[in-house]
Amino acid sequence: MGLTQAVLPNAYKKLRACRECRLIKSEEQFLKDGGCENCPNYEVSDLESLEEYTSANFEGMISVIIQGQSWVAKYNNLRDVVPGCYAVCIRSERWLQDEGKKEGESEDEEMSEEPSMMKRPNIQSAIAGKIKSEQHQSSITQKVSKKEY
Repeated sequence: MGLTQAVLPNAYKKLRACRECRLIKSEEQFLKDGGCENCPNYEVSDLESLEEYTSANFEGMISVIIQGQSWVAKYNNLRDVVPGCYAVCIRSERWLQDEGKKEGESEDEEMSEEPSMMKRPNIQSAIAGKIKSEQHQSSITQKVSKKEY
């Protein structure tokens, strides 16, 4: 398997991420290349299509160098993508405006409406859950050991 040329941003400013695969490139690169290398169905030819298919509201950056060998890429569902820099998470514009949220709508419903937003566990809540589980298991063990049979 030969190495594929990596698609890297050529600037630090005006970066955007593809809403479908999260590939990060500069605005200029998206317009010059006509879109994203991973998503040939989305053609970016002008500023309107650039706004439609990409987002400047993303968090984090992951670099995929060798396809299929990166556990970080697998964890972030970045399989069969060109080597390059990818956003960890893309935020929709609705997330940035609190007044856009309807009354009674839960966060899970809002997340499910945004296809490019990955549902990812919060690492702090996962650790807290594990600690709580271990404490519960410890208390059960203590109660069982105190009982006399």
